[in-house]
Formats: sequence, structure tokens, C-alpha cells
Amino acid sequence: MAKDINQTLKHSRSTGRGVDIASKRADDLDKLCLERIQEKNSPKVLDVGSGLGGQSVRMVQAGALVTAVDIHDFAEQYASLSQVHNFSTEQLHFTHSDITKLQFSEDAQFSDILMQRVLHYLPHQSAQILLKKLHTLCNDSLYISVTGMNSAIATNYFGRRIPLNERFVSLTPEDALTFSIHEPVCLYTQVEFKQLLFGAGWKMQYCWESAFGNLKAV
Repeated sequence: MAKDINQTLKHSRSTGRGVDIASKRADDLDKLCLERIQEKNSPKVLDVGSGLGGQSVRMVQAGALVTAVDIHDFAEQYASLSQVHNFSTEQLHFTHSDITKLQFSEDAQFSDILMQRVLHYLPHQSAQILLKKLHTLCNDSLYISVTGMNSAIATNYFGRRIPLNERFVSLTPEDALTFSIHEPVCLYTQVEFKQLLFGAGWKMQYCWESAFGNLKAV
């Protein structure tokens, strides 16, 4: 077990996009998603920026058919997960892809979409385009979170002094090491996050800021 955890942490920190929280625990947004999909009959869920599959596995166990997508090639890890949990390819399918280049058939639809701690790795304009595209694919709910301006990650973030449409900058070298985030990010205030979602056509049921300064919405 210790070896498995260490291997997970190694992969989580090697991507340059922070620690894979979902591989270790489900947060309040994850749990809310699980509660909702348990009420449905074989819901089809798209897990955008799925990482090593922690939440994808939980969603399959809750009765969902999950398509997991990540920019990093975790195909081997997902094959192992499917073998360990005896999942079919219909229950858990992994796609290695840049989320801004996602391609689905014209009739592809998902009941729900999960996108945790991913959107801030896109410039604001790209985030708008992606959210509009996801809106066309989703029949019910989007469960989404981003890192906010009140988080520890934003303490020394130079981007807070930059207009939103230009705000896509790297953390300080020290913070990049501390948080294992080595790529540029666009962090949001809660007002900006709400405006981003509304502008892409989404209606908001819940929006809140966690104790750690992360912004979450359904």
C-alpha cells in the first residue's frame, strides 16, 4: 500500500500541475457529484482533467459510465485501475488529449461533467471557449472548481495586477516548488468565476469558496 501511495504522489507531482488531490480523497464537490449521479440510471459522465482517476473510479462505483480525459498519458494507470476493480471499457474509458482539442461525435452527450482544479491552466479566452463547448455536451450539471485569488497559491501571484484577459502567468519559483505548479495559471476572483460561467451559458445552482480559497460551483 505504501508503495502504491508513493507512486501516486510521484505521478501527481511530475505533471507540473499540482498534487492530484482526487487520488487521495474526495472533497465536498466530488461528494456532491457522487450523490447526484447515484440517483440516476447509468449516467454518462465526462471527467475533464481526470488525473490518475481517483474520482473517476468513485463515479464508476456510484453507477456512472465515465470517460476520463487528461493531457498526460495515464492510459497504463487506467488500464490497471480497470483490472483491479473489474471495470469494463464502457464503465471506464480513458482518453489522452489536450482538453482544448477534445473531439466527440456530433451526437455525443453526457449527463454530467466534472472539471476539478483544471480550468485555471488555460488563458481566460480559452477557458471561455471550452466552457461553451462543454455546455453543448452536457444534459444536466457541471461540477467545476478553480484556484481563487484568496488561496495560498495566489499570495504572491503577479497576475492579480493584470487584467483578466491578459492574466496568464507563472508562480514565483519558490511557490512553483511549494505547490508543484510549474505552468502558467489564470486565477480568479469569485465574481470573475461567476461571470465566466454565466458568459458561457451555464446557470448556477451553487457557488462557494472553500476554506482554502478554492472556488467551486454546480
